[in-house]
Amino acid sequence: MVAVDRRVTVLVLSLLLVFSGGVIGYWGHTAGGTVEVRDVQFQSADGTQMSGHLYVPAGVSADDPAPGVLAVHGYVNTKGVQAPFATEYARRGYVVLALDQTGHGGSAPPAFAGGFGGPAGLAYLNDRPMVTERVAVTGHSMGGWAITAAAASDPDGYDAALYQGSAPGPIAGLPVPNGTAEFPRNTGVVFSEYDEFHWLMWPGSASAATAEETQKMQEFFGTDATVEEGRTYGSIEDGTARRLYTPATTHPGDHISTNAVADSVDWIQRTLPGGESPAPSNQVWYWKEVGTFLALLGGMLFVFPAGGLLLDREPFSSLQATVPQAATERDAGWHVSALLATLIPAVTYFPTVVAGDSFVPLAPNWLFPQQLTNAVVLWALVNTVVIAGLVGAWHVRRTAEDRVGRLIVPAVLVGSALGIVVASVADFLVTGQDLLGLPTVVGTLLVGVTLGGWLLTRGSATDRAASTAYGLSLPQGWGSLTRSVGLAVGVVGGVYALSLVVDALFNVDFRVWFVAFRLLTPWQFQAFVAYLPLLFVFFVAVGVLLHGRLRTRATTDSLRRAMVINSVILTGGMALLLALQYGVLFTSNALPIPQLALYAIVGLPFVPALPLIAVVSTYFFHRTGRVWTGALVNALLITWFLVGSTATQAVL
Repeated sequence: MVAVDRRVTVLVLSLLLVFSGGVIGYWGHTAGGTVEVRDVQFQSADGTQMSGHLYVPAGVSADDPAPGVLAVHGYVNTKGVQAPFATEYARRGYVVLALDQTGHGGSAPPAFAGGFGGPAGLAYLNDRPMVTERVAVTGHSMGGWAITAAAASDPDGYDAALYQGSAPGPIAGLPVPNGTAEFPRNTGVVFSEYDEFHWLMWPGSASAATAEETQKMQEFFGTDATVEEGRTYGSIEDGTARRLYTPATTHPGDHISTNAVADSVDWIQRTLPGGESPAPSNQVWYWKEVGTFLALLGGMLFVFPAGGLLLDREPFSSLQATVPQAATERDAGWHVSALLATLIPAVTYFPTVVAGDSFVPLAPNWLFPQQLTNAVVLWALVNTVVIAGLVGAWHVRRTAEDRVGRLIVPAVLVGSALGIVVASVADFLVTGQDLLGLPTVVGTLLVGVTLGGWLLTRGSATDRAASTAYGLSLPQGWGSLTRSVGLAVGVVGGVYALSLVVDALFNVDFRVWFVAFRLLTPWQFQAFVAYLPLLFVFFVAVGVLLHGRLRTRATTDSLRRAMVINSVILTGGMALLLALQYGVLFTSNALPIPQLALYAIVGLPFVPALPLIAVVSTYFFHRTGRVWTGALVNALLITWFLVGSTATQAVL
């Protein structure tokens, strides 16, 4: 009997997951084929390219039109997160446009322009010959501001509205007016018990549970008393109806809550006649989530057998090497280092992402155009410097007699100063301003860390041995790095090719909840190229930490043990931070610091991403004996995820 290579078995399993997930996702997305989901592109009145999914129920046409629903996602999301609502509306006979906001998904930047894209989406939907004159507008989070702008731009172009985890304006400087007891017309509010943004949407609320007590909600509902859940205020016939729903979920949880979806369907059915009558609780959307999650698992699993099989073949086989001897023992010093490694990323998370999102010199620009990606990259680079300092200090202690070894930490500082000068001048020559902008920060960190690493690889025999133990050696010179690049591109390119095929065959992506690997637009690819080197440096530092300073004999000998321990080290601190945040939320209906809501939500994908990063890095280190390939694969995957799923604020 011929033995089957286990990697081939895993490869086949990954492909089965991808394509079976695609089939299941397609079934759930189209409600068993009863809804056609079309990719649509159109231009707004000012010429901005817009994108969306148009859900057309079976039998609906220009000859037999149906009511329409505009569904708009929130900040740093895409049309894909609105699929549960869109599918359920379409199952009931409504034509639905799930819109990408400006600067999000397939809609061109800048974000926030054109009323967030809401007016353009409403105009497009009203122009469809298959849509009757009855239209509802719905939006989640910032998507609620988009539909407010849409309703204000065309007061006669809609019949009902629905805010999901949202509220009307006013938004300073943007065409989002305040809501009143008459505007928007016939409005439902789905505001969850644990919504993290209660303080922003309904100012004055101490928690999500007290939003109905705020002056803003009471005025919006036309009452001077606490708004009652489940009671219809005003009159649907007069266009003044209001109704509050409070499902037991969070702000992003609205997208995966059967209760939140049912509440949304209930309001549309109450206020927009012409649909069909399945009960709001009768739902199938979650099969899409199951399918795209399986496809996502398959895509990530594909990385390992694909990488292993490519390493057996030219020109990549020369990258294979045995794992170097462990650089440390699991002693008290190891435990202290492991604790620091898991806690420091969590401790630095909120300060750095807030700075990256709010500090003017770090604002989106021609080179780094995405505000939240800038924030995450700043967090990564700050932790790169921390890792370089800690590992460098540990290395200096181990090589106290080595003159070059003693120079590594000072070299990082001197190199950083050099980076300030070089990057500031370059930034000024390109932009004419902003001498302390993000390019300066990036240049500072890159030059400093690179110079320290270069000294390590060029130092004495002691240093060179250490560079091998840390996984930083280049046995074939730059050829080793070039082959690592080729291997990583081949592996991640294979995952991207699978996503292309799944999109073409099933019109779904690799996704679970709001964690998605989407196909990139040209402007997102431009951002991808800019951010990639920065995250590569971070993942090199992570590799040196895990496979240099923290690699013991036990994790040298056992790949599985190394994967588990490294996953715990990388994930533990962030998981604890988020558990504390959401533990408080679920017991008090408010985050410990409510104004950090956006960053708490942005941190949620770290929980699945960090174990993936650890496992990828560990797998390729055990196959190659070096950190380069794993760092490159991680950089390609995570940069893809970041730039494809967030907002682009700068015009490109």
